[in-house]
Amino acid sequence: MSSGQCLIPLKELSEREWLALHAEIKALQQLLGLSYKDAGHRLYLAELARLTESDRAHKAMLVVRQKIDKTLDHEILPPMSQLEQPEE
Repeated sequence: MSSGQCLIPLKELSEREWLALHAEIKALQQLLGLSYKDAGHRLYLAELARLTESDRAHKAMLVVRQKIDKTLDHEILPPMSQLEQPEE
């Protein structure tokens, strides 16, 4: 793999999205006194951190959901179904 090669397939950005990114980079450049390259890299790292945290939160919620489903299926519903059966 050569340096700078991206392993994640990128979606095609519209011209409006490119211009919005450019505007954010220019704003960072002026605000922090960075070069265009450094401002773009900083914006990239911030977005990567946001996506990583979002992915981590999503995975955590999946674990919580699985535990809730397991509790319902194995600890709550079977005793309730026994109570609902008619006595003979």
